[in-house]
Formats: sequence, C-alpha cells, structure tokens
Amino acid sequence: DQPSSEILDHFPNIAATCKVFGIDITKDPIPVVPAAHYMCGGVKTGLDAQTNVPGLFACGEVAYTGLHGANRLASNSLLEGLVFAHRAVSSALEYSAAFEKDTVARAWDSAMDVPLLSVSTSTVGEDFQALLYEKKLEVQNVMWQNVGIVRTVA
Repeated sequence: DQPSSEILDHFPNIAATCKVFGIDITKDPIPVVPAAHYMCGGVKTGLDAQTNVPGLFACGEVAYTGLHGANRLASNSLLEGLVFAHRAVSSALEYSAAFEKDTVARAWDSAMDVPLLSVSTSTVGEDFQALLYEKKLEVQNVMWQNVGIVRTVA
C-alpha cells in the first residue's frame, strides 16, 4: 500500500533496525524511552575547567560552569564547550606535568585489578578492555538509577 511504501522509502535504516526487533514501523508504534542527554551540567567547575577533585577536569554537557546562570545546565553553548575543552586540556597538561608517568601507573596499579604497567602502549590487553567495559556499565547503571531526570532534591 502507498503509505507503507512511502514510510519504508523515507526511513529504510529505521525500518531495518526495528524489523530486527520484530517491529513493523508501518503498523506498530516504535517504543521510545527518554535519552540520557538531560543528565547534563552537574559537575561544578572553575574558569579553567577544574573541579574540586584534584586532577579531574570537566567541560561540555557534564560541566556546570556558571557562565549562563542557574537553570541553564543542559544548554551549554557550542562556543562554551569549545573554550572549556581547550581550558580543560591546558589545565590537565599543566597538572600532569608535575607527575612522572611511572607514578601515575603505580597509583593505577594499586587501585585496579589489572596493572597498567603491564599493558603495552601499542595494544591494550583483552582483560583490561573487559574490565573497562564492566566499569563503564557500572557507571552507566549508577547514573541511570540515581542521576536521572526525576529527582527528589533540587
């Protein structure tokens, strides 16, 4: 039928992806859940992208720079992101210049199960990649459960 073919012609990639999950976009509603982009702007920074955690710098949607005032956390401008990304890199380079690479690697080794010193600079071991993936999922889960759009405290 005409409307179905028009939908499929206009949205072939969406139709193919939905089909994998048993959804016919010409007949079935596409399930939609909120995206995580609204989780923006919670990390307070100084003018050089520094946070209150030594060695941690933040910019872009994760940062709350205060430049645009209150209630503008999720509306960081592209220019602000660009400026603070540059400041974050500059600040991080200056901060890290005070440390020897082996010092950082030893600190990592004492905190993690997989030694950084044993990981080649040209290739990352599968165990290390698996550990990072696992940690990423843990952080995503914590953020989804505790830092979403529905909050009980302002």
